[in-house]
Amino acid sequence: ISLVSPSVVMKILLLLLLTQLWIPAETSETLPCKWHGFAPICIASCPSGTVEVKRKSEGKKKVFGKSCLLGSKVFCCEKGHTYTGRVD
Repeated sequence: ISLVSPSVVMKILLLLLLTQLWIPAETSETLPCKWHGFAPICIASCPSGTVEVKRKSEGKKKVFGKSCLLGSKVFCCEKGHTYTGRVD
C-alpha cells in the first residue's frame, strides 16, 4: 500500500525545484573560498573564476548551512588561492 501517490511526489519535487529559482543569490562576500548551493535541492557549481575544492551534501550547519536532500553543495576558491583550512 502506497501512502503517497506518484503524482503527489512529482508535484512536491516540482515545487521544491521551483523554489530554487526564487531564492536570492548569495550575498557578495569577499572571502576567497565559500560554499555554493541552496538546500533542500542542491544543484551547485563553482562560479566563473573559481575552482572546486570539495563537494558535500551535509556539513557543520554554522558554515555549511542546511543539508541537501538531493544533490550537493560545492566549496569553491578563487583561482590562484590555495585553501589550507578545514572545509567542513
